[in-house]
Amino acid sequence: MNTYPTSIAAGNQPGGSAVTGSEREVFRLFRQADYPEATVLHSLRFLNAGSRPFGQTDFLLVGPMGLVVFEVKGGSIRKNDDGSWTIGSEEGKQYTTWESPLDQASRNSMSIRDWLASRVDFEVKRIPVGHAVILPYQNATVKGLDVVSEIVGMRKNVSEPAVFLRWVKSCCAYWWKKKGFAVEALSSKEIANVVELLRGKFEVEPAFDLRTGAILDLQDTLSARSEEHTSELQSRLHLVCRLLLE
Repeated sequence: MNTYPTSIAAGNQPGGSAVTGSEREVFRLFRQADYPEATVLHSLRFLNAGSRPFGQTDFLLVGPMGLVVFEVKGGSIRKNDDGSWTIGSEEGKQYTTWESPLDQASRNSMSIRDWLASRVDFEVKRIPVGHAVILPYQNATVKGLDVVSEIVGMRKNVSEPAVFLRWVKSCCAYWWKKKGFAVEALSSKEIANVVELLRGKFEVEPAFDLRTGAILDLQDTLSARSEEHTSELQSRLHLVCRLLLE
C-alpha cells in the first residue's frame, strides 16, 4: 500500500520519539499490504478537532471505498462503571477520559471530512468517511467496544499483512455499505486529489510534532472535574496552536 511518509523516523531522530511501538507495527503492515489503489497517511495533526481545539489521527486511509481513520491503542483499555474510560500507554502510564477510542476516531474523521468539504471539487458528504480502532496487543473483546466489533481490530487481525489487509478492507466495506454504495466511492483522480491536499496541510511534521506533543497529552489527561472548566483552556490551546502554525 502507498504510505505517506514512506518511512517513520527512528526513535532518536526528530519526531521519532512520539511514535509508539504499536504505531510502528501497524505502519509496517500498511506498508506491506497489497492494496496499490489506496494510500495511508500517518500522524495527521490539525486544528478544530470537534469539541477540542487540536487533534491527531494515527492513520488515515484514502481509497476507492472512501476515507477511514484508524486509531491505534497499544496499551490497556477499560470502561469504568461511571461510563468513563481508563486508557493506558505502552509505557504503563494511564489517564481517564469520557471519550471512548471509537468516539475519538469518529471525532477526528468528521474533522477531516469538514476540512476537505470546501477544498475538493466533489461532494464530500456523498462518500463514506468512517473510523476504526486497532488494538494490536488485545486478545479479548474490550467491554464497550464490542457493539461494533467489525471496526475494532484485535491481535488476530494484525498477525500478518494479508490478514491485516482483509480486516482493513472489511472496515472500508462496513462504511461503504452504510452509504448504500454499489460502485466505487472515489475515483483514482479523486484519491490523488485528497492525498495531495492532506499532504500539503500536514507537511509541518515532524518539527510541529515535537512542539505540540505536550498539548495533545494535556488534552487527553484532563480529569472529569477539570472538563467542567475547559472553555478557557480550549481557547488558549487554540491560540497556542495557531501561533505554532504561523
